[in-house]
Amino acid sequence: MKITSLFLILFSASLYAQPPSGARMTAIADAGVAIGDIWSLNVNQAGLLDVDSFTLALDHQKLLLDQKISASKLILAKPFKQNVLGFGFSRYGYDTYKQHEITFAFGRAFGPKIATALALHYHQLSIGIYGKTSAYSIDAGLIYKMSPLLSLGAHVSNLNNHSFGENLSFMALPLRIQFGTAYSVSQQLMIAAALEQNSVSQAALKLGLDYQMIKSLTLRAGIKTNPIRESAGLGLFIKNFKFDLAFISQHSLGFGSQIGLSYEF
Repeated sequence: MKITSLFLILFSASLYAQPPSGARMTAIADAGVAIGDIWSLNVNQAGLLDVDSFTLALDHQKLLLDQKISASKLILAKPFKQNVLGFGFSRYGYDTYKQHEITFAFGRAFGPKIATALALHYHQLSIGIYGKTSAYSIDAGLIYKMSPLLSLGAHVSNLNNHSFGENLSFMALPLRIQFGTAYSVSQQLMIAAALEQNSVSQAALKLGLDYQMIKSLTLRAGIKTNPIRESAGLGLFIKNFKFDLAFISQHSLGFGSQIGLSYEF
């Protein structure tokens, strides 16, 4: 466990870990910058405009590198007229390494093609003997629906370029920029792609596939570069319930699994 703790601290020093993005997004390698979904709160808040009614979502991720390491997320989204409000709470880590994040988001649609959003995040970080610190960040997102089949998305995280306090100044809260697209090849198959650049690591390309086998079952797969991460998963739809499952293989952190559940009231 001590070796794992040291590894996580050194790994996180180069890139503050992002909260879990929801099993659907994870399964397609987080390439959902141009996709509308309840889990857009973590990828591109403009996607929350595609939520049709008040929705509650829960998600849990487990890394097999060490059974004590986990991540959980709660999201609420409420659309009204041409607007949407979103709230999220997430936690990540274990006894001596903990991240907590609270998110408030507001999105507004300008006609049927353009969706925009702003989000405010409050980050809290605690690492054993190093102590505890906090920071806040602002996100901005945009999705443009060129046609019913093709969407383009753009998102900036930590637009205010804020970071943690002096006692944990080695922990980076990076500025992150993403551009992406989602294209429906047919009624069953969607291809998503995104390019991500942040202030502390190399650019990463993300590709994902979402294939609807039958009305209530969807299969998914994805791959991300820098670092290489493969993912796969499925989605089940039963009336107002959505159940998502994802599996992750990341060379630096090992294998993991993620489960998500959402309900539209």
